[in-house]
Amino acid sequence: DAAQLNVAVDAPKETTVGAGMSIEATLTNEGGDACLLDIGGASLGAVINSGDQTVWTSTTCPAEPTERPLLVDVGESARASLTWSVAAAGTYRLHLQLDGTDITGEQVFLIQ
Repeated sequence: DAAQLNVAVDAPKETTVGAGMSIEATLTNEGGDACLLDIGGASLGAVINSGDQTVWTSTTCPAEPTERPLLVDVGESARASLTWSVAAAGTYRLHLQLDGTDITGEQVFLIQ
């Protein structure tokens, strides 16, 4: 259950066109039991929006491994990295999804 996860996102607040952007996600099990968590490219995804349009979703063409199931004990964490090849200058919003469900709020960043 995603409600049992504490999700931390580490991504730059600013980057430049062509530099690429690395998004680091840490998912910590805060539930009462160990959980099986798939953080592969087809399950854990980044969504980038500009205005009311979705610019990129990492699960559309998922990175390898597409499946990465991990047994995460109570209080333990799983980590994953996602990379976006920055397309154009502008102001964007980022949030993460797990199996299509939003697991973070939006984080604003700037590309110059």
